[in-house]
Order: sequence, then structure tokens, then C-alpha cells
Amino acid sequence: MNPKCMEYLKRFPTLEGKHILITGSTSGIGLEAAKDFLYLGATVHFMVRNEAKAKDCIASIEAELGHPISAFIHLYDQSNLSSIKACVDGFKGLHLDVIVLNAGVYFPKKGASANGHPLTLQVNAIGTHYCFDCFYALFPDARYVIIDSIAVANPKKNDYMPYFERIDESRWKQYRLSKRIAMHIYKLALEQGANVYMAHPGITKTNILQSTAPWFKRASQAVLTWATHPAWKAALCTVEASISQSENGSYFVPRGPWQISGYPRKAKVKLKPKQTKAWAEAYSKLH
Repeated sequence: MNPKCMEYLKRFPTLEGKHILITGSTSGIGLEAAKDFLYLGATVHFMVRNEAKAKDCIASIEAELGHPISAFIHLYDQSNLSSIKACVDGFKGLHLDVIVLNAGVYFPKKGASANGHPLTLQVNAIGTHYCFDCFYALFPDARYVIIDSIAVANPKKNDYMPYFERIDESRWKQYRLSKRIAMHIYKLALEQGANVYMAHPGITKTNILQSTAPWFKRASQAVLTWATHPAWKAALCTVEASISQSENGSYFVPRGPWQISGYPRKAKVKLKPKQTKAWAEAYSKLH
């Protein structure tokens, strides 16, 4: 692990005996956060789509830390609500202290999910919200962490429904809308009485460009490496949101100009109540 990361993690107590679940934990911010929790002694539940990749990640982390770790793999597909429900039902009778809803897609191949919605919105918006609903029904006392983004967009006329009916909408716009929706999920969870926090990684070199053309990916990763903070530092906002002693509802973003570098700091959440209500109404029709 990065020495600066280990130094930062010294501020937290041991997580031995704690169980932390992370969706989308085999790459990017999810993987870096999982590594931090395992370094601190937690048991981490990898909720993923690709079992072989998860096994490779766990083996790699064990090699990096130099000792066995406590980790479990749970398979599901966040674009499929039945898959989410079946996976979460498998946790009945178990205990989870923290649930990090990190899984998402940035620039997937064009096309729709099985139910006809754009894949980005199905996974990032409906799937994330449904994951929260299913887990909250089982673990109302757990801490929930929602991951949003510095890049967000608002719907026209406070109406989200048209975007779920248009497959040809720009995937960049779909992604930004989905991250605004993540903020509404956080707000609605707070209104339900959940112990919920939110974080975003800023702009960092992660796997968000994995579905783009190879030449674009290479060029973009080079720029991100030079201009932004590394993934291990970006994951610290998720770590703070997951295990710090901050008050319920805290929101963590990176420090630095335009939030593109630096360690976590608290920020204020700015949301329009009409948009939160609009998402609640759309979600009730979409899932």
C-alpha cells in the first residue's frame, strides 16, 4: 500500500470484528476502499458480477498486505432487480455494519437493459436505489454510503421519466443524471431515518473509461495521471464516510481546487426538493 495512505489510516481504530459490504469492489474506488478496510482488519464482503475477477483481487490484496484477509464474494448483476433481491436475501441471518453502494457504470456499450431502460440509468440509478431498499429492509441499523460524482446534471422540467425512455440520449448525460439521482437516493434515505452518508472521489484515474476506444482510453488515462489525484487518495472520501465518527448525513469530497486533489473534507449537499420528489415519483414507476 501507499505509505501516505497507511499514514492517513492511522487516524482510525481497528476494524476487527466489523463487516463491510461494497458493491462494485473489484476495480476503481471500490477496490481501493476494500483494501483500506482490510488493512484496518475488517471483514469485507465483495458484492460483484465477476467471481474470477473478485478472487484475483482478493489474492492480490493478500499478497500486498502480506497476510491472509477475511473476505467473502457475493454474486449479482446490478442491472437486474431480481438478481439484486436474490443476492441480498442471501444475507438474512448475517450481520453488516457498513454497506457501501459504489457499483456503477460510466460509459457502457450502447443499448438497453433487459427492461428497456438505458443501461447507465438502470445500473446507477434504479439498481443503486433498489440495492438500498433491499438492504435497508434487512439491516436498518447499518451505516449506508452513497457514492456520487463531481459531474452531475439536472433533468429538464424536474422530470426524470423521459430519460429512462430514450436509449439514444448521450451516455455522458445519462451518467451525470444518474449521479444527481444518487444524491436524491441519499436524501430520501435520510428522510426514512437511515444512517446514511455520501462521498465522491473527485476526478481521478480509475476505471471509468474502460468501455471507451483504446486510443481515447490511453490518452485520457495519461492526462488523468498527470492532472489528478491517484485512486488510493480518491477512496479516502469513501473511507471517511464509512467509518469516521462524523454525524449522520455527512458528505465528504476531496480538498483542493475544483475538488481534483487532496484529502477528504466535509461539504454541504445542495439539492432542490422538487427534483428529489420527482425522482421518488419516477422510481416508484420504474422498478
